Amino acid sequence: MTGSPAKFLRIALTAAALSGLVFFIIKFRNEFLALREITPAQTAQMAGLVLLAVALNGAKLKRITQTHGIHLSVGEGLGLSSLTTTLNHFFFKAGALVTSNYLKRQHGFSYMAYAGSLGADQLVLLFAAAVLGFGVASGLSPGHPELRILAGLYFLGAAVLFAFMRGIFSPQSREHSFWDPLIRAVQALAAILQNRNLFWTLLAYNLGLIGSTALRFFVACTILKLDVPLTYCFLITTIILLVSVVPLFQSDVGARELAVGLFAQSVGLGFDEGLLATVVDRGFVLLVTGLVAAGFRNLLVSTRGPSSPPP
Repeated sequence: MTGSPAKFLRIALTAAALSGLVFFIIKFRNEFLALREITPAQTAQMAGLVLLAVALNGAKLKRITQTHGIHLSVGEGLGLSSLTTTLNHFFFKAGALVTSNYLKRQHGFSYMAYAGSLGADQLVLLFAAAVLGFGVASGLSPGHPELRILAGLYFLGAAVLFAFMRGIFSPQSREHSFWDPLIRAVQALAAILQNRNLFWTLLAYNLGLIGSTALRFFVACTILKLDVPLTYCFLITTIILLVSVVPLFQSDVGARELAVGLFAQSVGLGFDEGLLATVVDRGFVLLVTGLVAAGFRNLLVSTRGPSSPPP
């Protein structure tokens, strides 16, 4: 979708999701009182899992840029990862824009090359999530028939992504096409698949991200004294990933919480339980990544040229 009608639709959807989130937070505000009983161990677990995700994303960025002859420092990887995560929680791909600007300014990494690499990495992440989601949903479906449809959707998604990887689909670029970002991502993915070591490295990092997010959600449920099995936390994680990459919202604030709430209700966990746990998870992520990003705020204003050594 391009043009003002699409922009208006995204703003309208975002406003509706955010309004819904505010309404439900006010409605279930008493449930948040459970946060007063959070233990130091639970706080450390949540913070540690958030930092693990920051480190994994930073390592992914370092590995991707390395294939283009750019060698980021550990500080740059962690700083850009934390900034990206923090800003992406407020506006769709705002963090990715900041990162692309930094890489262009500091290392001469073109916007198109970065956009293609980022898109390819997201396709790998979605493929990993779809395969994992299909396995978990299929395993649970005998006792929960409602998950068969979800398992089918995961299978379909994995099949489409696998077709892209095998080159069965080869979309052609057109000027000002809505599909241009996907086309660049598929082309970059084809290049990544030529480098098997890079592909398996990205796949391993993304599986680590899925696992850390599922564990983080599970701890958030424990903090709220909600009885949510870890297997469901993996399914919820795939939903979180999908909402985060679909460009229908200016921000996934509200959309993620409502989507998880609806899924939780559909499998009998309860709408409010899913929504509350997602809000708690987001709060921890923003707090921890915001603190880390504050320590690397110089990345936003650095003016050194591409030839300068990294900090």
